Amino acid sequence: MNIQQLRYVLEMDKTRSITEAAENLYMNQPNLSRALKELEGSLGFQIFERSGKGLATTKRGEEFVQYARGAVRQFDELEKRYSGGGASGERYRLAVPRASYIAEAFADIAKSAENGLELDYMETNALSAIRAVADDGYDLGIVRYQASFEDYFIKTMREKGLDYRELWSFRYLVLTSREHKKADKPVFSAEDIAGGIQIRYGDSYNPAFRQPEDSERHSRVITVYERGSRFQLLSQIKNAYMWVSPVPKRQLERYQLCQHGYDGDAPKQKDVLIYRKGTMLSPMDDAFLTALQKQQDALVGYAD
Repeated sequence: MNIQQLRYVLEMDKTRSITEAAENLYMNQPNLSRALKELEGSLGFQIFERSGKGLATTKRGEEFVQYARGAVRQFDELEKRYSGGGASGERYRLAVPRASYIAEAFADIAKSAENGLELDYMETNALSAIRAVADDGYDLGIVRYQASFEDYFIKTMREKGLDYRELWSFRYLVLTSREHKKADKPVFSAEDIAGGIQIRYGDSYNPAFRQPEDSERHSRVITVYERGSRFQLLSQIKNAYMWVSPVPKRQLERYQLCQHGYDGDAPKQKDVLIYRKGTMLSPMDDAFLTALQKQQDALVGYAD
C-alpha cells in the first residue's frame, strides 16, 4: 500500500466512477482498475462494489476511505510543512459562517502571522464549510446550524470523516441602525420589525439558516453575500433590520448599530468547530481558537 493508491481510492470515492476518476487523475481506466484490484487483493476485502450505475462503497470500504482520507491529509500537511525549507509559501485556510466575532478573532491572528504565510478566510454556509474542510484542504471550519438540525449535520460530518466540537450556542438578535425608530428598545417583538426592510444573506436554500419568525412580515428584502455591505446598508436605511449572531462592541460602535433581543420564536443556533479526523491542531489553530475564545468571553451574556 502506498500514498498514491490512497489518492486513487479517494478520487474514486469522490466521483463514484472509475472512468471519471481516471480522467481526473490523468491516467487510463485499465491502469486505475488494475491498481484498485491490486490494493483490494492486498487488503483482503472489496473497497467498492461495481455496477452499471457506477461505484458504491462497501461497509468496510467506508471505514477504509475515512482512514485513507486522514492519512493523505496528514501526508500533505507533513510535506507542506517540512519540504522546501520550512514555512515559506504555507497557507492557512479557514471556512466559517459570516459572523463578526469570528472575523474579529481572525483579524487578531492575522496581525501576528509569520512572514510568507498566506491566509485564506472564506465566509460561507454550513454545507460548504464541511466540503471545504473534508475535500478541499481547509485547516479548520466552523459550521453554524439550527439546533433542531443537529442530527443531520452530525451525520454529515461523520460521513465526511470530520471531528467536531461545539464552540457555543446562542439565539439570533435583531440588528438595526441607531437611527431606527425603536432603537432604544432592548428587546424587539414581531410588531417592531413588521413592515421593515429585512437584510439577509443569500443562503436561504440552506435549512440551517432559517431565520426567526421569517414569515412575510417585512415589505421588502435585500439579499447580500458578505458582511461589509450589510453594515453599510443597516447604517443608512433607518427601518432596516437583520438577524445576526452577537456582534462585538467595536463593530457596533464603528457602524453606529445596536442589537436587540427578540421575544418571539428565535430557535437556538450552534457554532461547531470542525477538522479532519486524526489531525493534530497546529500552533496557528491554537492561536485562532484562543482569539475566538476571547471574543466569545466578551459576548458571554448572549450565550444560550
